[in-house]
Amino acid sequence: MDELARQAYLARIGIRDDVERSPEGLAQLHLQHLRTVPFENLSLFLDEPVRLDEAGLLAKLVTRRRGGFCYEVNEAFARLLDALGFDVSLLSAEVFDGEAFGPAFDHLLLRVRFDEGDYLADVGFGDSFLLPLPLAGSISHQPDASYRLVEMHGQLVLERCKQAGHWRPQYRFTLAAHAIEAFAQRCAYHQHSPESHFTQKPLCSLARPDGRISLAGTRLILTLGADRLEQPIGDSATLRRSLGKHFGIDVDVAQAERLFAAGRALA
Repeated sequence: MDELARQAYLARIGIRDDVERSPEGLAQLHLQHLRTVPFENLSLFLDEPVRLDEAGLLAKLVTRRRGGFCYEVNEAFARLLDALGFDVSLLSAEVFDGEAFGPAFDHLLLRVRFDEGDYLADVGFGDSFLLPLPLAGSISHQPDASYRLVEMHGQLVLERCKQAGHWRPQYRFTLAAHAIEAFAQRCAYHQHSPESHFTQKPLCSLARPDGRISLAGTRLILTLGADRLEQPIGDSATLRRSLGKHFGIDVDVAQAERLFAAGRALA
């Protein structure tokens, strides 16, 4: 990533000053990314190809001010971190669906190395940790929930707790590094398979200082701590305004109509 692209990416996430190559600098970048770049799958319903090359990622996330799912936003974030001098690698995770863990490469996340210890970074899982997790750390108490990493059968399991004593797994992974090409098959599956949860309905989610705002099909959901406010979206014009107002995503009238129709059909 060249200097011009790096500066444009930093401006996209609201950072205009130099960032230290430190855990504190990583935390600043991580939180700002989650608050400015939505986790979304809208391309799947707009016949937009998902590109994982640098030019495609920058065009979508920076120039068009869109978001993406894990393969897009975490790969883009990894490229930004690398351009800033961080030591970063791509990891494969198996996502827990409530009953069992899925296949390898079902999720892409990041390992960032420092002399004082390594951290887990993930800006592409939707509702998850806001600040990077130390790989060798104890329980991390964050505004939305508490998180911990548990070693199990040679893998690390990310667990989340929103109620005292009630830990639930989110995904499991190893520390083996992979090239982005290793994720291509699962990325294609999530774009095209009717069995993928990403093809079920349009999704868009963004962390906010007071909680999280999400679009799920034709519903707008605001989560503030333990409170959940849900509002139906009655037409494509309202959906278009909601995407612009809450997520900074600009779609045209025809695209809004397609997203609204998909949300209703797959509800």
